Amino acid sequence: MDYASLPAHMGRYCVVVALVVGVALETSAQTPPPTARVIQVDPLVAVVDADPLELARVAARLGDGAVLQRMDTKQSIELRLAAIRAAPFMRAPEAALPVLARCIAQRDMVLAQDAARSLHAIVRQLDVDALRRHEVLRADLKQSVTLIEAALAIEHLRADLRALTSASLAMLSALAAAL
Repeated sequence: MDYASLPAHMGRYCVVVALVVGVALETSAQTPPPTARVIQVDPLVAVVDADPLELARVAARLGDGAVLQRMDTKQSIELRLAAIRAAPFMRAPEAALPVLARCIAQRDMVLAQDAARSLHAIVRQLDVDALRRHEVLRADLKQSVTLIEAALAIEHLRADLRALTSASLAMLSALAAAL
């Protein structure tokens, strides 16, 4: 080997190695490792500590239909709880009354407790003018009243939830009569 040509030969070798390493690094940066999974959390579930301001913001962004859909029994319990907690912040929260009444009647006490609290919060904020603006029919409120009465008839309902739900029922019945 000729020592005079060694530095030029080494220079080309270094450039080729640098290109190969650079391409390898670029390729590995673009493809995630096979064990990495992207987990998407529902925006309602992502709200920390059921912060009312954050729940209201997320409920407004998602819309009433999306919040109601998340209360469906086919959804996970975490998603249902988050949607139940967001129900009072819906644009037309009276739409959630039948679903909340059904949740109170279920055996899951955490779900029933949050449903009773949300139901009470919604009924407290309703007034006849708001119901008329949202074009709520008396028959719709009567249906909710019937479902709440059915929930109160269940034996396994805790006493505190029974009292809260009874107070909500009284207020809702008065609203239905005034509508």
